[in-house]
Amino acid sequence: MENIKKKGALFDMDGTLIDTEMLYRRFWREGVEARGGVFAPDFLRDIGGTSGQYTLDVIHRYYPFIDGDELRLSVRARVNAEIREHIPEKKGLHELLHFLKENGFKIALATASAHERIDAFVAGAHLENVFDAILSGQDLTKSKPDPEIFIKAAEALGLAPEECYVFEDGVNGVQAGGAAGCDTIMIPDIVPPTEAEEAICVGIYHDLLEVLEAIKTGEI
Repeated sequence: MENIKKKGALFDMDGTLIDTEMLYRRFWREGVEARGGVFAPDFLRDIGGTSGQYTLDVIHRYYPFIDGDELRLSVRARVNAEIREHIPEKKGLHELLHFLKENGFKIALATASAHERIDAFVAGAHLENVFDAILSGQDLTKSKPDPEIFIKAAEALGLAPEECYVFEDGVNGVQAGGAAGCDTIMIPDIVPPTEAEEAICVGIYHDLLEVLEAIKTGEI
């Protein structure tokens, strides 16, 4: 289609392709409160899409008295257990991915999640032949909002970041996509966009079906 402006699509996973953020919201809150903390609403905004030491730093900043690694592993295990039972796919997931594939896009999954979660999602959603590259937070030295994950994802596709869309639900991922030089699209999940995210994004949409229509019509 002559309206298509890019060659690559880089997708976040949690909150963007699957509705796991509701699980994280519940399990982070329960985990913090079970360990004697008072849950801070901004905690979700700051920790969303992060991985590795950055995640631990966020936990420590809000709750220095909590063992961050133990809390992180506990929350991850609870989310993974839920995902093994059911993959809560986001509206428009298959339609958007199918359209991109049919129109020659190279597609990468670029997520802070661990390989175990990625494998469960790809198998459970029957997407084994969709992604041309997959990057996990475990493969990286830096976490979103650093742009490393999207720069490397574009490189894995043989493309420049400027040739790619980034699809994200969270503020850390939006910042990473913008810093990488990608056309960044936000589909907000738990945390609504602020003026900062609006300034970075080429478009903000309610769901992936709206994103699909925007690409078809050349809006983005």
